[in-house]
Order: sequence, then C-alpha cells, then structure tokens
Amino acid sequence: MNYNTTDCEVEFFDENDNVIKNK
Repeated sequence: MNYNTTDCEVEFFDENDNVIKNK
C-alpha cells in the first residue's frame, strides 16, 4: 500500500489504485 501526505490530508491507495482519504 502506498501513501501520499498532503498538508493535513493523507491519501491511501489500495491495490486497485482506489483513493481512500482520511483527515
């Protein structure tokens, strides 16, 4: 699982390249 951090938002990408945003 890869993740990108942007300011206070964290975007998690699953195996199907879907984006799950957690604040």
